[in-house]
Amino acid sequence: KSVSGLTITLNPTSYTYDGTAKTPGVTVKDGSTTLTTNDYSVSYSNNTNAGTATVTITGKGNYTGTTTKNFTINKRSVTITAKNQTITYGNSITKTTSYITSSNLVSGHSVTSITLTQSTTNATTTGTITPSAATIKSGTTNVTNNYSISYSKGTLIIERLKTAKVATCKDLTYNGSNQTLINL
Repeated sequence: KSVSGLTITLNPTSYTYDGTAKTPGVTVKDGSTTLTTNDYSVSYSNNTNAGTATVTITGKGNYTGTTTKNFTINKRSVTITAKNQTITYGNSITKTTSYITSSNLVSGHSVTSITLTQSTTNATTTGTITPSAATIKSGTTNVTNNYSISYSKGTLIIERLKTAKVATCKDLTYNGSNQTLINL
């Protein structure tokens, strides 16, 4: 009898990406009779990264042929937040990954590049820093497509330049006393 005519259920039918291979339980029934692994074998494909994964059931013994069932690996939600920065007018924000925080990354994964954009170059206390275009890696492997990334802005303060006092020199005429040469 062909396995393609049997009732096959997977449990669970969806996962959230965590960097590991997913192998849902498989139940195969011929009518009301639950089959054992003496009657079929199971293999999995595309079952680590986010997307559609496949279970292939192959008949053994009295059962023949193959059939497939799909299950889903959902993207993992992550939030990347720009850290607040205070700079002096004329300077730029620091645009490295050390100026962000991230939540809910899989252990061993990290944000390896980020774009940080400042809202203004004028003196302000209400500017923003907007993160975007993050790259997430596991070692050297780019795993960004396994994440649903949301971005949160940081606050930007640009302080005005402090005005310096300008010293002026006086013309002095010798008078035999101590005199001040510079006016502030």
